Amino acid sequence: MTIGKATLVGVTALCLTLSLASCGGKNPSPQRQAEQVAAALQMLAGDPVALVSSTASAEARDQVAQLFVPGSKVSPDVGSWAPDGPDKGTMVVRVEPPDQDPQTIVVIVVYEDSEWKIYDIVEDEPPTESSKEAFAAVVAAEELLAGQTFQAQFIKHEEDGYLFPRIEWPSLSGAINFEIADFDGDGEDELLVIRLEPRRDTDQRIGDVDLEPRESAMNSVYAHLYEYTNGAVTDVASAFLASEALAGDSVQIDVFAIRNPDDGLDVCAEHDRFAYLFSDGHFWTVTCHRYGADGFRQVVDTSYGGSDLMESDLVASQEALAEVGITMPTQSLVVERIVDLHEGAKLIAGMNANPGDIPYELVEEFRNSWSATLPPIMIRFS
Repeated sequence: MTIGKATLVGVTALCLTLSLASCGGKNPSPQRQAEQVAAALQMLAGDPVALVSSTASAEARDQVAQLFVPGSKVSPDVGSWAPDGPDKGTMVVRVEPPDQDPQTIVVIVVYEDSEWKIYDIVEDEPPTESSKEAFAAVVAAEELLAGQTFQAQFIKHEEDGYLFPRIEWPSLSGAINFEIADFDGDGEDELLVIRLEPRRDTDQRIGDVDLEPRESAMNSVYAHLYEYTNGAVTDVASAFLASEALAGDSVQIDVFAIRNPDDGLDVCAEHDRFAYLFSDGHFWTVTCHRYGADGFRQVVDTSYGGSDLMESDLVASQEALAEVGITMPTQSLVVERIVDLHEGAKLIAGMNANPGDIPYELVEEFRNSWSATLPPIMIRFS
């Protein structure tokens, strides 16, 4: 059979008029399909009821008639086309009726009787990304340390011609863990991320210790608070919680959130470090930062350091913690974790490093002759 020029013109006209799914091939590309659907939807202002599927509900027919009044400007968003097979899909459409406010809707269209027709209007506005989805994307962009295990090694350290036993801690950075919740009671969710990262030069003090200036002191703990506004995630505030969290022989750090007396957010870190294999000492500190209109400000900075712990040493710490609603007896401080005893403490992130039960004779052999091999310390994040 020979197709003449007149026949080709007629087929082309038919394709343009009806937006045939079969024009240009049995299975047109998604882009071509989107153009065909958009062309059909632009005809809605002329005779909207004619472009409603015969399988549509009466409610859908009424919606189409009310939305696409004569004289409306109809602007389909070709890029929003989401096909669901060869004969169904959704598209975002902006409708500007005469003397009325414009509306943006999402329509389901089906291919029926060689035409694309409206089956239903599923939303008054196109779907937008939720704050939880946006926050999840922030966390997914970096490797999460929670659930992972790392190792620290016992090594010989030479200094001024002398050999000393020491623990070589790895330099780690990344998000330990996170929590999405309405932390500050404003009715909107926030994202709280607890990270290991290099200490900033401006953060030179923690507890009662003046820190040496270092350009890259790894393994320091920071809290970052993110908010979701106008479709974007913003890092609105950060707080310095602990310096060089991995130090000593045994380490436990808990980062927790609590409601402060003004029903706002306090982020606290309890950092507990022991040295008992090659020296004797105990350093414990708690810092709390309160989030407000100006970001985080420190409200608690209390610590203990020494080898002979007395209850009287902790009276000042007990009073400082009471200021943010943490009430604990002095005999429980240091020896028990705050998150285990304070009902209002919500654990966000944790880190534990413990060498376990290493025989004293093996430690002495390593210290004196370097002939022994000590097992690695396991570092665990939660």
